[in-house]
Amino acid sequence: MAASAVVSESRGRDWYKIQFWQPNNDFEMSWLLTGREVAFVTQVNVPVGGSGDSWSLADVALDVAFLLRTANDVWKTFDIYGEAAVAFELKVGGLSLYQGDRGYYSIFYNSDLFIVPSIIRGVSGVGSAGRAELETNFVSRTKDLPDTVAIIANQLLRDLGYSADLNTARIEVAKLLTAVDQIYSPR
Repeated sequence: MAASAVVSESRGRDWYKIQFWQPNNDFEMSWLLTGREVAFVTQVNVPVGGSGDSWSLADVALDVAFLLRTANDVWKTFDIYGEAAVAFELKVGGLSLYQGDRGYYSIFYNSDLFIVPSIIRGVSGVGSAGRAELETNFVSRTKDLPDTVAIIANQLLRDLGYSADLNTARIEVAKLLTAVDQIYSPR
């Protein structure tokens, strides 16, 4: 999505909020940061030419990873290295899971990023919303981040009615995060 975003910021005594909006795509995401909480909300509906309104599994996995990385960075600032409960809700009612030639591609971040189709083994009826909850710690949000994201993605997919392969999810999320780091890390 090559488009410029309108950015707005607001803050209070103990919180900071930043919102991004792309008017030409009517796409919005928002972050809320406090000393103890990090919240992220984004649209997953992306209109794709020829595919209609879609959602991207790769984008969801990246959103989860970026949220966990950001939360860890905020908590490190406050010397908080302990456990944290994380909760996710994915609402995809009426949207198609976007799939390209080689797998489930990112629509929002980078169309070169994808997860292979073997992560999903079947569908027993697609639901409109999925939820995932997990207790995390410093290691699961840093060194073991690919496993943590894979577990969350697996929970979301299963709650939506997909039969997901957790081992493939672990491998694919690790590849996805490595590719993101190679593309976006400062050189």
